[in-house]
Amino acid sequence: MKKTKIGAVLSIIVILGASLSGCTQTKKVIDSTDIKINIDEKEGPKVAVDKDNANAIKLGKIRFDKLESKTEEDKSISEKIENNANFNVAYTKLHYSEYDKTGNVITEDATVAFDMTLKPNEKGFVEIVPNEFVDSIKIKSYEYYAQSKCINVDIATGKVSIEKRSLKIQNSKQYESLLVSATETLDTEKAKTFNVKIKNTSATGLGNIILTVAHLNDKGEYTSVDHISCGTVLKPSDETSVEVTTDKGCQSIEIVGYMYDDLKENESVDVDFKSHIAIIH
Repeated sequence: MKKTKIGAVLSIIVILGASLSGCTQTKKVIDSTDIKINIDEKEGPKVAVDKDNANAIKLGKIRFDKLESKTEEDKSISEKIENNANFNVAYTKLHYSEYDKTGNVITEDATVAFDMTLKPNEKGFVEIVPNEFVDSIKIKSYEYYAQSKCINVDIATGKVSIEKRSLKIQNSKQYESLLVSATETLDTEKAKTFNVKIKNTSATGLGNIILTVAHLNDKGEYTSVDHISCGTVLKPSDETSVEVTTDKGCQSIEIVGYMYDDLKENESVDVDFKSHIAIIH
């Protein structure tokens, strides 16, 4: 029997420290209506990323076989990724090859991405959907971003390549121009629905607003990431709302960041709550 419940409103006000990198942290979890927001209270020293500690990602498996004998519904692969490092990793991408039953290559280099930041020991899942006639998949390498660097790790050889990227990165505190609140409006056996309200707290107009919304299971693992467009320009003090519907098995959501265009400064801003940074484009 389906039931509807109205949850309490959680105002997501993230108080950020001055550090721009991932560290060992003392943190508390605000938990209201299954919406979890982490607020960092203390951060340790910055950990430099280099070839000695770049092997940051732990994967569930690197090879999947006998896929063609499975039903279409069962062919989809949910691959677990875990941040095994003592620094934050962002925008992890897996590179894999697809093979048919005889071992011939169907796709040499396919990719799938996990489009958010993972703190140390946090876990997430990416979905790999095989192409037609694919019988096996092998993950060859992975890449991620950390501290303005793009790191690529070859799984077979262990070879690490690090490329410095030129990014304008600032502490996110001065760019947190949106107040976001979420209310759970529907809870059924198949899904949960949340109404998310967004208010422009800045003194300038903001456009092209996109929320980064993570879905979590009952173990606190990130099962998927959505990018939700607000579809309107918000003048100072203006408000709008969007609806977020989760998949079956999702227990909560977390607003992990957002993007917007600052119409006065003529710049695009990407705010990441988990790493406490804003990337300015």
